[in-house]
This record gives sequence, C-alpha cells and structure tokens, in this order.
Amino acid sequence: MNDILYVLRVSHKKSEAELAELIDVPLSFYRKAEAGETELTFEQAKILGGHFNVDPSFFSLKKHSVVNHNTGNSYTLVINPTNFYANPTKEQLESAK
Repeated sequence: MNDILYVLRVSHKKSEAELAELIDVPLSFYRKAEAGETELTFEQAKILGGHFNVDPSFFSLKKHSVVNHNTGNSYTLVINPTNFYANPTKEQLESAK
C-alpha cells in the first residue's frame, strides 16, 4: 500500500475518483497505485505533490522506510524518504521505466 498517498487522500477528504481525474488516469490505475501494485510516473507525482503541497519524491513506493498513520480526527505522517527524483542515478531512471 502507498501509505502516503492514502493518508493524504483521506486527510484532505478526497475520493479516489477525484485524484484519478487530477492525474488523468482511469480509476482502476489510481487504485492500483494506492494499493502499491503499480508506480506513479514522475509527472503524476509532480501533479499530486503540487496538489498536496509535498515533495513529489514522497510518492515513490519503494523509497520509504517509516510511515505511521491514523485516519481518525488526527493523523501522524512520519516519512523518511530517499529523494529519488531530485538527483536520480542512471540505474534509478532505468528502473522507473
């Protein structure tokens, strides 16, 4: 599961359909991205990052070591990301294709 995407969506009271429309993908693709079954592109991550006012690298599914969330009245989001998109290596760029 992409905890960051899920927590941001729920905490901002957005539906899966709204975010799918925002990044111009079918709802089924968005659900797979949130479930961790597929990766977002950099362009999709940039759109979501701008929408939620977070660094696009937060949406890289394989780069987080700690995510803690509670979707009740309050939540805590602890993120320890590797900034995959800031200075990607050649290997990272190849693996993102």
